[in-house]
Amino acid sequence: HEYRALSEMLIEVAHRYSKPMFIAETGSEGSGGPAWLHYVCDEVRAAESLKAPIEGICLYPVTAYPGWDNSRHAEVGLFSVVQADGSRHVRKPVADELARQQALFAANPTR
Repeated sequence: HEYRALSEMLIEVAHRYSKPMFIAETGSEGSGGPAWLHYVCDEVRAAESLKAPIEGICLYPVTAYPGWDNSRHAEVGLFSVVQADGSRHVRKPVADELARQQALFAANPTR
């Protein structure tokens, strides 16, 4: 398949359905999480600048989890897997990128 930017697809869907949209269940495993969040948010801003009605973005899953079919830990989201003491730690690179993106959206509201 030919690569298409997320913003192009969002604009196409906006024109087709004329309804508000929500980016649900988006995330990336491992060290790619912050870059993925950066990409998705940049693409949403690009689509919004062309009047695509996007109401929000859901970072999912918000917590890391043990694999369903094996014992590996899927390092995704904002919080780590549960530690031996029952706690979770914040995955700082994801938290930093999330804060950066929240500030960018707050500084340039399109709605």
